[in-house]
Amino acid sequence: AEEERKIAEKERLRREEEERKHAEQERIRAEQEKILRAQKIKKAKKAALIFICLALVIVAVVKIYNVIAAKHSITQAYEMIERGDALIPAYKFDEAKQLYDTACRITDDDDVHKKVQEKQKDLEEAIQAAESEYNNALRRLQILLDADDNEFNQYSNECLDKMIAIHPEAKTTQYF
Repeated sequence: AEEERKIAEKERLRREEEERKHAEQERIRAEQEKILRAQKIKKAKKAALIFICLALVIVAVVKIYNVIAAKHSITQAYEMIERGDALIPAYKFDEAKQLYDTACRITDDDDVHKKVQEKQKDLEEAIQAAESEYNNALRRLQILLDADDNEFNQYSNECLDKMIAIHPEAKTTQYF
């Protein structure tokens, strides 16, 4: 019985030792898993931080690009307005109107839109003035037709030049 007790004691000690080893291995494994989890969380935080930083950089770049593009379109719009202004004295009203319309389309800037509205009013006034000039030149030509040939030749070219500049395609202009 003593031997059996010794064998049972050894077996119990062996099992306790195995349980201790197993418990130690489980503790080590749990500790390693805890360290791995902490590392994964750290990596995930770093990745999230990098992603957030990249997103902020992208948003900033897009905003800067939009600001630059808006300023560029405003500059282009003002250049178109100036080119349109230069066309009015040459009686190129349709081209000037197209430039003003394009200037409005390429930007949402309120100042540009107000400027174009002013220019379109000026354009309408210039068109009315040109029509008046055309009609005056036409009346003068008709009067000159009744005058003698020397007087007609002297002033008719001036009137015709004015009429051609304003309405080169008009039937009346082409008739004369």
